[in-house]
Amino acid sequence: FVDTLHRKLGMHRHHTGRFGVVCAPFDAELFGHWWHEGPRFLLEVARLLHVQDQVEPLTLSEMHARVPADKAARLPEGTWGAGGDHRVWLNDEQRFYWELAYRAEDRFLDLLGRAREVEEARELLEEAGRQLLLLQASDWAFVIHTRGAVDYGLRRILGHAEAFDDLCNGVEDVLAGRPEDVVVRATLERCRLVDSVFPDLDLAAWT
Repeated sequence: FVDTLHRKLGMHRHHTGRFGVVCAPFDAELFGHWWHEGPRFLLEVARLLHVQDQVEPLTLSEMHARVPADKAARLPEGTWGAGGDHRVWLNDEQRFYWELAYRAEDRFLDLLGRAREVEEARELLEEAGRQLLLLQASDWAFVIHTRGAVDYGLRRILGHAEAFDDLCNGVEDVLAGRPEDVVVRATLERCRLVDSVFPDLDLAAWT
């Protein structure tokens, strides 16, 4: 890969008299997933680039600071899915999922507007926010569409949706002054144990 960079940039310099730029983005979602050796590959690339002086690795921000853009391009919307559009995720088979996810989003925003400043509801709101984010993960619709793991995708969708509703019911109980429901408490404890993600989740992200 590093040799290819040297060759391509050298050819560009030879033909144009100018230094070239290679933009090399990597989909981090693939690391440890479909491309388990990806991080090691990038580490070796970084090491090889460090001991040579023909190619200088820079971030996009660093490059832009050196050579400000003189024009802008409007990129078309697209995905890495089949057809380059959204058909893998948005189709009749997935309609139930999007209706469920959008309803959950609406409910969360409504509750957030009413309970954001209620300290007794904060823990439940934060956990509901985590479950909403997990529910909205694109993976579930993807594995259902590709038939790679239909049962698993459905189980994750319905599981996160159920946990989300339980937690939201708990927020409603707090707002109404009702005693804590044992189902809500059990769901909260289970989510803490099983879905301990986004430790820095900030409710202010939803406005």
